[in-house]
This record gives sequence, C-alpha cells and structure tokens, in this order.
Amino acid sequence: MWPFSKRNKQRKAREIAATAHICDNPLRAHSVREEYLYLSRRLCKCGGDLETLDHALRYHKGQPRDVIQVTCLRCRSFYCFVFDISHFFGKEPPDIDKHVHSSLLDVMDWSHHGYTCLHLSDHAPAAREDQLLQDSVWAFEEMLKFYPANGNYPFPDAFFNHKALPYSTLRKRYPRALLSHAMRTARARLGK
Repeated sequence: MWPFSKRNKQRKAREIAATAHICDNPLRAHSVREEYLYLSRRLCKCGGDLETLDHALRYHKGQPRDVIQVTCLRCRSFYCFVFDISHFFGKEPPDIDKHVHSSLLDVMDWSHHGYTCLHLSDHAPAAREDQLLQDSVWAFEEMLKFYPANGNYPFPDAFFNHKALPYSTLRKRYPRALLSHAMRTARARLGK
C-alpha cells in the first residue's frame, strides 16, 4: 500500500461531495429522520454497512438540498446521497403537507421501523423509551399515508422495494386495524 493512496481517496471524496448537490434528480425527503432511515436500509456494493461521515446543507438553483457523505465499513468506499428537502426545510409544521407519502421508503420500511421501535421500547431505559415510542408513532403515521381512508390495503401506486410482497399478503400482515392499534398503544405509553 502506498502511503498517499488514502490521501488521494480523501481528496477525491471531498471533490465529489463539493459538487454532489448539483445533480438533476435528488431524492425527495420529507424529514431528516426519513433520510437517515433510508440510508440505514442501504448497503454498499460489497454488502457492507454504511456509516455517515458528514451531513451538509447546500443550495442549487435556490432549492435547499441535504448532502450526506457515507463510507462503507467493510471496503471503505465513499458515497454521496443528495436529498431535496424543499418539502419541509424552513417551514413550520402546520405548513408541511402531511398527506404526501414517501417516495424513498415504502410500507415495508415504515412498518419494520415502527414495530422495531415499539418492541425495543419495552426494554429501553426511561430516557430512551420516549424517543423510541415517538419514532414508532411517526413511522406508523407515515405508513398510514399509503392506505386509503376506508380500506385495508396500500394504494395501488405504492412501491415495495425490499420484499415485493403481493397486496394480498400485505392486507393480511398489516391491515389498517392492526396498524391503528399499534399506534394507539405507542401513544398511550407516551402519555403515561
């Protein structure tokens, strides 16, 4: 190994990060938490987990964008993810359109995150329990955006990028009633 190869990689990584925000089609995020949940579901090409190095706010043509630099824990490859944050950046919570469902994460991502947080909160210290329950409620609320107001199945245009489960399976596994019950449970525990 040459001693300067690591420095060259770091220099190239900085150059990529400096111009990453000018991409034409950034990923549209609805919150910073959604960005990190999206990244937690991604793996490197080698199969390794990704670790966040830097998170920066940049502007392109007047639009705010988050640029998150990550590195692979296994092979040390470098990646930049760019998110369009105009949906929520600089807005007060009442001004954010809460009915738009995610284009980054699907029903399976939200359900996995919501139920995981709910189960982890059972054995978490008191300081961590509330945060897990809040994350659980937030994930269930995001999951509900994929469901019609009077049905037990996701919208037909909902995408399923991990398991590609058929709608019949989803209807059985995550009916609206089960989801609503889990959310009520988390909210009740938060109010104690």
